[in-house]
Formats: sequence, C-alpha cells, structure tokens
Amino acid sequence: MRFAVLLALTIVFSGCASKTVPPTKNEINSASKGVPIATLSPRYPAYAAANGIQGHVCFLFTVKIDGSVSDLRVYESVPEDVFDYEATRAILKWRFKPAMKDGVVVDAPNMRYCLDFKLSDE
Repeated sequence: MRFAVLLALTIVFSGCASKTVPPTKNEINSASKGVPIATLSPRYPAYAAANGIQGHVCFLFTVKIDGSVSDLRVYESVPEDVFDYEATRAILKWRFKPAMKDGVVVDAPNMRYCLDFKLSDE
C-alpha cells in the first residue's frame, strides 16, 4: 500500500482547543489579509507515515510588510511534537500577500493557520 500525503490548509477563525488563550475575534485578521501567495508543503515525517499517524499543527504569527512570517509560535499540536518541526520549517518559507490598511501596507499580527497532516491510500 502506498501512502500519499494530503495537505489541507485551513484558516482558523474560531479557536481550536488550546492550552493558551487564543486571540479574540477582533484581533484576528480578515480573510483578505495575509493570504498565502507562495507555499511549501511540509514533509510528512517518516515515522508518522510508517505508523499511520495523522494530526495537525496550528500556528499564530505575524505577516510582515514584505509578506514573510515572523513571531511564529505553535498554539496547538496533535499529536504533540510529531509534526511541529516539519510544519514550522515549511511555514517559515511561505510568503503572503501583505495586509493593507488605509492604502498602506502594514504588518498583520495574530494570523492563525492550521496545517493538517493526513494519509490516504493511493
């Protein structure tokens, strides 16, 4: 049986269960801000693939005016620490359409994305 990786990218607007207090709805940027324009799919960890482990990693970060990611932190990881490294490595290489406010490019803090790691038969 051959495993194929399906990466589902989800913008999370309502909080996932978290050990920390997630940003309030007013702090979360609208969908028109921080839209990804260049992404890199994370590698599926070999151990997780071999053992049929699936999960997700949720991030809180800032999209800088140049479209890069900064202030990245994991606020949820299921199962804990299995996918964090590869997910972090990938999202730090992403580029986003910068946010605009009153016609000026601005940093977009409190962006939240979850990367899902799922296996399927093919």
